[in-house]
Amino acid sequence: MKVNKLNILPLIPITLFLLNTLYSPEIQSTRALYESKERDDRTEIPIMTFNVRWADLNNKEDNGPYSWPARRQKVFDIINHYKPLIVGTQEALILQHNDMMNSLKDYSSIGFCKVTILYRKSEVEVVSQGEFWLEEGVTQYSENIRRASWGIFKFKKDSIFSFTDMQFLVINTHNSPRSESKRRISVKILLNKALELSNNGTIPIFLTGDFNANPKQFSHQFLVESEDGIFSDSWNVCKDLGPAKCLQNNVPCSYHHFLGGQVNSWLARFVIQYPLFLVHGQEYPPSFSRFHLDWILYQSSIKSRYLFEPSLSVVIVEPEDINENTASDHFPVLSVFKIKSV
Repeated sequence: MKVNKLNILPLIPITLFLLNTLYSPEIQSTRALYESKERDDRTEIPIMTFNVRWADLNNKEDNGPYSWPARRQKVFDIINHYKPLIVGTQEALILQHNDMMNSLKDYSSIGFCKVTILYRKSEVEVVSQGEFWLEEGVTQYSENIRRASWGIFKFKKDSIFSFTDMQFLVINTHNSPRSESKRRISVKILLNKALELSNNGTIPIFLTGDFNANPKQFSHQFLVESEDGIFSDSWNVCKDLGPAKCLQNNVPCSYHHFLGGQVNSWLARFVIQYPLFLVHGQEYPPSFSRFHLDWILYQSSIKSRYLFEPSLSVVIVEPEDINENTASDHFPVLSVFKIKSV
């Protein structure tokens, strides 16, 4: 029997819709998952990375749903609710940074505004801080060259945490969204600087950021999986530990371009995220299970008596964010680390 191709065409969108429905994950409430977790506030520290999306200063009349005035309160609410000890932010302009500092009363900040590190000032203090370029041979300031911010912190004597003699290094980065060659240079600089600033691993390290790469592309493989890599990925470690030791939600995408939770659907991953990663990198993403641009990497100190193990690793999204998320075009990522003495 000869099949009329025109009769088949209407079945294509129906088939895609059914596949999208069958293979789309149910969005769990991050808030509910977080609050269900038993934790010891004295020995577990929350770390967040959050690309807050730059404000469009060229369009001062813009007061739409994606403008900074429309989004900022949700940014403040997320940080105030989860109360991370450290927040690595990306893309915040000076205006946005000032708004955050005026509203987030528990926090101070260090670093270049587009890669600022926020920290809870009642719990930790800055020992030293700085910035570095993510390209070699830079001798003067350039708006077009990316940089990373870093800080070495120590717990205050009256901190609620039990490790007042411990120092740790935080590096926050935002790597190139368009150039794979620049990303490769950036991660090599990040690794070298992490070793230098930590005195070859004398103190623990947290590396937060928007890496603009898939976790199986070169940037992640170099920092985590290669012979030279010194970092662990909190998301992967949490998954390996399993729900008995580490809670995790099923959100495969951290970047959503203001599509909200819809971007986690099977169809969106195939039509939007997969081509996006092919543009961003030279390697094909090996699966549809994790399209995270935003990572929290860490290294427990080689020489100190403290080890870190994630007890929670989540992409922060709520069921009401299925159709939109007005905080940013990225979901924030949060990991809680249990500190162990060895």
